[in-house]
Amino acid sequence: MTKLITISLTCQKFQYGGGMERYLLDIVNGLSKTNITPKIYSAKFDTTLSEYNLINPIKINLSFVPKKWRTSFLSYFSNKYKETSEVSLTTSYTLSDVVICGGNHKGYLQASKKKPSISDRFKIMGEQKSLNQSKYVIAHSALMKKELVELYHISENKIDVIYPPLIQINSHKSMNIEESNSEKN
Repeated sequence: MTKLITISLTCQKFQYGGGMERYLLDIVNGLSKTNITPKIYSAKFDTTLSEYNLINPIKINLSFVPKKWRTSFLSYFSNKYKETSEVSLTTSYTLSDVVICGGNHKGYLQASKKKPSISDRFKIMGEQKSLNQSKYVIAHSALMKKELVELYHISENKIDVIYPPLIQINSHKSMNIEESNSEKN
């Protein structure tokens, strides 16, 4: 008899938002198409999302935790509740089997030519620990992979570049913008 593997995802907020939030919803929809219901560990859930019905939500109350420390506490509690057979993915640099990396703090500081503050250093330590502990890293671009290798010293063999899916709405908006620009010319 084969034991089913549970897939879990850890994120700060399960809701519509920027790129990583949208990406997480795409993962949930993809898993649903293969009849997999992932556990989602999160501090906040938008229960009105259609994707909410496709998950097993595990709410982690972080309201008592200062904002700068929430990722660390989210990591601690999600791992405390995690079953041994779970394969865990994260978009928040928590301790997980797979880190999905859409950005990193060292790369941000380097690009913006800023010196790291004490707060930045704590954030970077958390990212480094998450990347070191993970079994696998998904980088969303070749540049991201390069930064993870050069700035965080993560082995190239541990990282694969998988570009995020393009959403139909975004390509439709892009097409409309191009059409309106060509009409002006």
